[in-house]
Amino acid sequence: MQSPREALEFLENSLRSLDADTLASMAESLAQQAHEAAALHPDRPEFSRLEERFLDIAVRHAESGREFARQARLLSEIAAMPGNEPLSPARHLESARAWVKAGRIDHAREQLRRAEESAAALNDTQTRVQADVEKAILQLNAEEDVVEGVSRTKPVGDEARRLGCNRAYLDLATAECRALIWAGHLTRAEARVMDALEHAPADSEPRRALLAMRARVWSKQGQPEAALGLAKSAVDDDDPAGEPLEALGQVYADYGLHTRARVEWDRATDVYHRQADRFGKARVSYLQAKLRVLEARWGEAEGPLSMAESEFRTLGHTTCLTHAKLLRAEMLFGLGEREKADQQLSQLLNSRAVQSSLALSCSAYEIAGDILRWSRRFELALFEYRRSRDAGASAGMPREQARGALNCAHMHLALNEPALSETQAMLALGLVKRSFGEGLIEFVEAKLALARVHLKRGNVADARKWTVEALEAGDELDLLEDTHTLRTRTLISDLKAMEARVASAEKKHGKDA
Repeated sequence: MQSPREALEFLENSLRSLDADTLASMAESLAQQAHEAAALHPDRPEFSRLEERFLDIAVRHAESGREFARQARLLSEIAAMPGNEPLSPARHLESARAWVKAGRIDHAREQLRRAEESAAALNDTQTRVQADVEKAILQLNAEEDVVEGVSRTKPVGDEARRLGCNRAYLDLATAECRALIWAGHLTRAEARVMDALEHAPADSEPRRALLAMRARVWSKQGQPEAALGLAKSAVDDDDPAGEPLEALGQVYADYGLHTRARVEWDRATDVYHRQADRFGKARVSYLQAKLRVLEARWGEAEGPLSMAESEFRTLGHTTCLTHAKLLRAEMLFGLGEREKADQQLSQLLNSRAVQSSLALSCSAYEIAGDILRWSRRFELALFEYRRSRDAGASAGMPREQARGALNCAHMHLALNEPALSETQAMLALGLVKRSFGEGLIEFVEAKLALARVHLKRGNVADARKWTVEALEAGDELDLLEDTHTLRTRTLISDLKAMEARVASAEKKHGKDA
């Protein structure tokens, strides 16, 4: 058995003489040796100090290797070391964050509880409040009813602000804003953003994140030009954060500029990967999948959608997971797997997450309408499309409202109600043009719907007018640059078919004359 002096010399020599890589790889083992020596020689505090130093090296090594579960475990060991009480709250907090990166949310909650308790015992207000805020964020993520969830987390943020813990307050406010936006409660989200911005330092990362949130709200509300300017201003040219890049991509997507959206999302993904931000990466992966579904590239959506769905489930993000599940139902329907799509949707329609969220209910009703429309149950489909349109209107989301109105127009025409079809198509056209200009595929589709209405009525001249306008608008679409997508090919095919039908009607009309 080594004497205390020999053991101490060995450990100190290892610390001094080993190269950095070797020391890092051996640090946990050396910490264990120091721990055992400390137990055998309680009168020699040097062993405990060496144990902590080796554990610190092991923590950094685990983090650099993205071994976050190991990092979290080591941090909790440091926090529990005798005599380490003053540092215990901060170590528990760091451990909780590492457990989140490892996707072990229950373990993270336990470490946050310990951080909160140990900080309270030491009157460490900053760490106690930060732990309380991060615990509240995890709880908010799990809520089905986001508005109700925010009502529970807001007092936590108010306390943080009252006690001068400004960064903790801003962290929670950002999470609340994001959750409200994903749930489609845009007015509440903007009010929360405006309140938080009053306390966000100029040119700080929290302020840029909040400005990005506000840009996202404006974009969804049909103010893309203002949103684009704000989103660009939120991006730090020297060191861009993920949230503003993600928001900028979303604004471009809302504007119909899909290629630019993907560029910004790729940049955001790189940032999130460097930061080991799994939730950020999952959000972008979902947005990439959603864009593919919008373009009817159903098969290409599976990869990013599966990744997002898995991560949302692991990380405990209920609203985001429900979005992903609804997108899967839409993807399955597009792939022709209608029965699976119906089953997927049936599990979600009456869930609290869908019923409490304007954004989720808008999507769910639209997919329900699509399934009923395919089975030629037009009246029932119309009912669901109306609900989708009205949910979009209630949320203040003109593009979603326009899409609902456009679907209603198709159903009215199928039910031989051309006047009602025209009303809904004109509503869709007005909403899109007023809010987004002429760069969206819905703008072309609305004009095409009006051409169909007039052709059905026998108004050949008006049918020609709307067809020509649809063709001209289609030429301006960014989406049409991607001619391999099914939705683009379908739109081009529909435009050509309508042009042929109008030409045939004109020819027949000329003969009759």
